[in-house]
Amino acid sequence: MGYFWEFTGLWQETNMLYADWAKRHGLSLTELLVALSLVEQPQGCRQRDICRRWALPKQTVNSVLKHWQLQNWVSFAQEPGDRRVRRVTLTPQGLAYAGEIARQLIQTESRVWQRLGQETSQEFLDATARYNQYFREACEDEGT
Repeated sequence: MGYFWEFTGLWQETNMLYADWAKRHGLSLTELLVALSLVEQPQGCRQRDICRRWALPKQTVNSVLKHWQLQNWVSFAQEPGDRRVRRVTLTPQGLAYAGEIARQLIQTESRVWQRLGQETSQEFLDATARYNQYFREACEDEGT
């Protein structure tokens, strides 16, 4: 049980580090996560995909997207198979803005990974993947 509290504390600290990084760059954590989602998928994505990926409330993501639409950073198009679903894409201005934010974050993270070194980085990724797998399996065993 000792690992639970230590891991939870580290997880919270990591989230706060990213929130602080976003704030120093003029964004909320939610705006940063939305920007990363849209940069990663230049062909666009659905709002619900952003919400699921980052476990964000639909209303919060919707507020960010509406604000960015007013800034002419995103555009919406109806999904071909379902008129109720809209695909969000970055406009050229939005891509310049969000792309620069993503580039800066990648630079920061690259410095961190470099300091960790290749072996420690790979061990960290492997351990995190195993943790996620074991957690998923434990949830399935519980029937949740």
